[in-house]
Amino acid sequence: MASLFVSLEGSLNATLAGQYLPDIYVLQSSPIAAHDFTTIFNKVVESSEKARRNMKLQADKHRNPAPDYVVGQQVWLSMDNLCMLNHTSKKLTEKWIGPYEVTHVTLNAVELKIQKTLPIHPVVNVS
Repeated sequence: MASLFVSLEGSLNATLAGQYLPDIYVLQSSPIAAHDFTTIFNKVVESSEKARRNMKLQADKHRNPAPDYVVGQQVWLSMDNLCMLNHTSKKLTEKWIGPYEVTHVTLNAVELKIQKTLPIHPVVNVS
């Protein structure tokens, strides 16, 4: 069992199963300790930013820009991610349904004029 304790001299000591380990770091407010902690913090921030940039680069490799839609344009809706309750076999359903008219355009979604009988939300993500 490991335990940490602060001695009267202000240094951090550790024991591991009753065995004495040497001082890890002096717990005093010194300019050297503050500089070390600042250096470590700056390295952590720099590494985090580098990792964030690398992850964004990898995530954006396969992204395509969203197509430009115009209000009034006729579009077809893909059935890939839609579950229609009245279709018994996904293999035999249509791949595309429509055409539907675009009624509103935002940066990453369009609103379609869909019949009320279809159980589909009229706003569709396009990115």
